[in-house]
Amino acid sequence: MTSVSVNRWQEVCRRLEERDPCLTELNLYGRGIGDAGAMRIASCLKKNTSLKEINLYGNNIGDEGVIALAAGLSESTSVEIVRLGNNQIGDKGAAALGSILATNHTIRVLVLFVNGIGPVGAAAVARGLKHNTSVQKLMLNMNNLGDEGAEAFGDTLCDNRGLKQLYLSDNKIGDSGVTAIADGLICNEGALQELNLSDNEITCEGAKEMAVRLKLNNGLKSLWLSGNPILRDGVKAMIQDGLRHNFYLESIDLAPFHDQTFLRNEKEFYLTLNRSGRKILRKEKVHVCFWAYILSRVGHDPNMIFYFLVRNPDLFKREEANKGDERFDENELYLLG
Repeated sequence: MTSVSVNRWQEVCRRLEERDPCLTELNLYGRGIGDAGAMRIASCLKKNTSLKEINLYGNNIGDEGVIALAAGLSESTSVEIVRLGNNQIGDKGAAALGSILATNHTIRVLVLFVNGIGPVGAAAVARGLKHNTSVQKLMLNMNNLGDEGAEAFGDTLCDNRGLKQLYLSDNKIGDSGVTAIADGLICNEGALQELNLSDNEITCEGAKEMAVRLKLNNGLKSLWLSGNPILRDGVKAMIQDGLRHNFYLESIDLAPFHDQTFLRNEKEFYLTLNRSGRKILRKEKVHVCFWAYILSRVGHDPNMIFYFLVRNPDLFKREEANKGDERFDENELYLLG
């Protein structure tokens, strides 16, 4: 991939207009091209088939420029990564991007952090993602989504199966917003892998609601909730009512533990179990060969091994695993993740 970052961005536009096949990454980080520059780039996107990544971070681009870019991207069949962070995009610009997401099947990464996107714009992006299967990573950190915007994403998660990473930190999301997102995760069928809700306004009540729903989630691997006003009771609920019964989370960042050593230790215990393949306990019968994989992940911690044996002492019985014609299938290693 060829990265281009020149003093005169007009040279880049010339190369775009001439459809230079060597130009696969457009990097105009902090060049201050504004709406006029964005509109000129947009006019080149419709016919360009080689450009894969666009980085227009910190360019004072507002709604007018983004609306033009969205129009260009709607006809692009090559651009996979779009970085528009730290601009001046509002709800109108976000709505334009949301409208193309419903039909675009190329964009994999969309970065919109540090803009002025509010609940209306966030809802438009969420609607666009409802049936989109290409976008895998969305960064909306440091906008103004609020609970309304979060609720729109909760609704989207019920239908979307393509999104793997969702970053919504520092967005003034409160308890009703996190509850809606947690509801969406239940019917998401384990598609979303990473969720960042740090530095919002989630309290103990929101944490407790999330904890209840974590029991029913079957796929989320990483969750960030640090920087929220979640006190001891909320942290305790997340660990003892949520994480204890969740077999999939491998990383969770909560509010500062301070002197709550026992909670920290309990959290690490369940996370280690999950990383060791605890979800395998949900399968009625597993081939004995899986025992070696479990041991390799658990290490030498007797508490971990004891946990697996106590939960299901017959799980790895050789005589059960070898009954009939059943054979070990290495493809089933997906159980361990």
